Amino acid sequence: MSRIAIIGAGLSGRLLALNLLRFASSDAAISVRMLDRGDERDMGPAYSYEADYLLLNVPAGRMGAFPEDPEHFLTWNRDRGAHAGPWDFLPRRLYRDYILALVREALQARAGGTTFEHVRGEVTDIDTEGGCATIHVEDKGPIVVDKAVLALGNFPPRHPPIENRSALESERYIRNPWDPGVLDCLSRRDTVFLIGTGQTTVDLAVALHRRAHEGRIIALSRRGLLPLAHGGFDPYESFFEEVKESKTILDTFRIVCKHLDRAESMGIDKRAVIDSLRPDTQTIWLGLSRTRSAGSFVISFVTGRSFVAEFRRRAKPSSTRCADPGSSTSWRGGSVTSRSPRRPWRCTTSPAGALGTRSRLRPSSSTVSDRSQTTAGSTIPW
Repeated sequence: MSRIAIIGAGLSGRLLALNLLRFASSDAAISVRMLDRGDERDMGPAYSYEADYLLLNVPAGRMGAFPEDPEHFLTWNRDRGAHAGPWDFLPRRLYRDYILALVREALQARAGGTTFEHVRGEVTDIDTEGGCATIHVEDKGPIVVDKAVLALGNFPPRHPPIENRSALESERYIRNPWDPGVLDCLSRRDTVFLIGTGQTTVDLAVALHRRAHEGRIIALSRRGLLPLAHGGFDPYESFFEEVKESKTILDTFRIVCKHLDRAESMGIDKRAVIDSLRPDTQTIWLGLSRTRSAGSFVISFVTGRSFVAEFRRRAKPSSTRCADPGSSTSWRGGSVTSRSPRRPWRCTTSPAGALGTRSRLRPSSSTVSDRSQTTAGSTIPW
């Protein structure tokens, strides 16, 4: 019997456990142990909050847990009385409930001889010797397995590379935006400065909007770009057979750009081109040469086709509307280099090449960034 340990019980860890249980057979029984310090329903910060306004970033019709049935999640919700369509964006807590239900069903239907255990505890060390892995868990005995899978999820954000490191100890600075009660210390008119303009920033802007926050919200990133909003569009035929012959990222990039141009000429939304490769992205990535492709990837973006990344990173329309005209949110391009822990902030930026700007935060009598110095991104009144 093959012994497998999954370290981490977030979405990736549970999906792996689900599929191991589904495909195990009585002729090839397995023992699966999933180790995590959280409780039974904890699936990491993205899926563990109960707020209904925290929605999935992908439409329900594309969130099925099984590649052969992308609408499985949508069907599961409809069977439970939800009035949802393929392009609806459902609460993330429903996706957590969906995955947990699938794991329970797989446990009930598992092949004879296959075992599963959810071990609650913190992994402190792993030793590998003799073809096995010995996993050490705090306050528990060692666990010996044949294979250990690290499904660790996202670590807390790294500290910004600022000059004044003592500022990181200030109560004004919050490293992890998913800490419980992270917004509780804010008054209604406080100015909030967010480093980054990705999905988490959009979530925080929505949360502040729901709290009727009246203060300024300033978000800074190197390019000052938000995720694009999802939208309905016709599908584009997969060209994976063409892409899979690529040996470098540059080759893949050229093929994708060719199909983006083709889709545009056909009147098809360019996002459909990227979506057509979603089922095969892992295969494409693993087939690339890391040593030969990294430089080519950077060169390709510098030469002017950087918009491709924005077709990949998207958010639900209701969230991106928080940045529509009429909001008090500023989206700016730059990099944080210094910060004062005691005095209000002023942000000035100067050009730093084709992909963005460099920024410097320094004490000022004003809490609002000097807009005249901003050279990337945009400022939108709430």
